[in-house]
Amino acid sequence: MLRGLLTVGIPHEKLLASCFGQSVSDSVSTLDPPSDHDLRLSSDRPRGIALPAVVPKVHADVQSVNAFRGYVCLGIVVFHLYSGPVHECLARHVGPWLDQLLRYGRLGVESFFVLAGYFLVHMFRPSEVNHFSVRRFLTRRMVRLAVPYWVVVFLQVGLIWSVHWTFDRDNNPPGVGYTLPVLLFVQDVVGDHFAMSYPLWSMATLIQFYFLWALAFWVVRRIVIVGTPDRFQALTHRLMIALTSAILLGSLALQFTPSGEQWQLPRMAWALALGCLLYWHSLGLMSAGLVFLALGSTLFTGLYLEHVWCVKAVACGLLLLALGNGLRFPNAAVTRWLAALGSRSYSVYLVHGIVGIRIVNWAVFLDHGSLAVTAGLFVAGVVASLAVSLAFYGFVERPTARFAQTVDYRR
Repeated sequence: MLRGLLTVGIPHEKLLASCFGQSVSDSVSTLDPPSDHDLRLSSDRPRGIALPAVVPKVHADVQSVNAFRGYVCLGIVVFHLYSGPVHECLARHVGPWLDQLLRYGRLGVESFFVLAGYFLVHMFRPSEVNHFSVRRFLTRRMVRLAVPYWVVVFLQVGLIWSVHWTFDRDNNPPGVGYTLPVLLFVQDVVGDHFAMSYPLWSMATLIQFYFLWALAFWVVRRIVIVGTPDRFQALTHRLMIALTSAILLGSLALQFTPSGEQWQLPRMAWALALGCLLYWHSLGLMSAGLVFLALGSTLFTGLYLEHVWCVKAVACGLLLLALGNGLRFPNAAVTRWLAALGSRSYSVYLVHGIVGIRIVNWAVFLDHGSLAVTAGLFVAGVVASLAVSLAFYGFVERPTARFAQTVDYRR
């Protein structure tokens, strides 16, 4: 249990929670948006931390942030379905421009991680409250994120076993030893479980980062509070900024080495760390020069190695900074639709693997040389993923999110 954490007053915590369902959503709440349409981080002075004389307010339009979140989610779903058995036929009939569009014209998992890091620091933000429990925070996160994930994993296992029993096929259904690491988010650490966990592999990386980062925060804070109790809040965040910056640079350095290991966190931590640094900058705790140095290092790595994820993460970071400074998307029908999708993006992300990908896999058995058949399967996969996600959100994610709110880690 911890005492005393920095805070910047946030009149509507529910809004930040709804900005990105983590795949990445803040556990405070993804429900019931506030009555106003701006997110404001006020200039209230937390105790024990030296903040600038005037802390800049961050104005983020709810609809614009949710639309951005929906765009990222839709890009992930479309790319995963397109990468399946329908790819060869669609690419041959439509042309190489479709491959280029889906490779360079969308944001994907790298933005998922940047936003996850951004809202992770929001949940650990400076606070005037005198109690902060890392244990209860992690409990709340696991309830909010892991329970819907576990439901999907069990559904996935059930589908595989049902095919095995119904058709008596030798499809090597997963046993307990294969399923348990996936449920515990360590499948990439203890073995190759990619076939079963795809396309949800990124959840393991996210949860691992959450636990390790929260543990580091707890250790740093316990050390600082003993040595400098009068300044522990400021020093804790300064040391975490330094540690997170080191994580960013170390993970970027790994991009220059051959990739062979299964463990994804070391090679993806840079994106989560970048999101953390962006939030500290939004609070005025990190200078513009340092945050643009982080963005520049990421961009250099991407351009030098032709690593498109790094380049797109920088684009995501710049857009996030712009949204925090008041950028608003036009109030058009497509923006409203993407915003509605964004508010349910975690459900879409979770179910598209057991719904959409299974539909496009039928291209293996059908005449996948026909453009009409292949395109029909692709569209059906996308539409079915979105439709089933509505039910999943209503019956699984939303009730879980409400229950998670009962676990209070700030008092």
